[in-house]
Amino acid sequence: MRPLLIAFCAVMLLLAWYLPNRPVDPLGGGGAGDAEKFSSLSFDAYGPSESPLTDRFPTEAEADAHMAVVARAANAVRTYAAVEGNFDTAALAQRQAEALQVAGVPPSVTAPAA
Repeated sequence: MRPLLIAFCAVMLLLAWYLPNRPVDPLGGGGAGDAEKFSSLSFDAYGPSESPLTDRFPTEAEADAHMAVVARAANAVRTYAAVEGNFDTAALAQRQAEALQVAGVPPSVTAPAA
């Protein structure tokens, strides 16, 4: 009887961990729209080979491309700006939100009001 109780408890613990931690498709592959997006994501414009520690900074075009991916995956974006960047990260977010809206996707990424 005791081995059955231990096995039952182990299964219940596994289910209690697994069910709330199932994988999520961040781009909403099921076509359900905002329901499958992340609530919010942090964003910095750095790519794999860029870092402030090596004095390699992203261009505005690279940051815009990165923001386009993030805008499709999240309802909100927390941005972090660097002094070295020659672009407005919030403006990039706003531009991507407007592009999604023109494409028929509900607005979900907005820049703060100035």
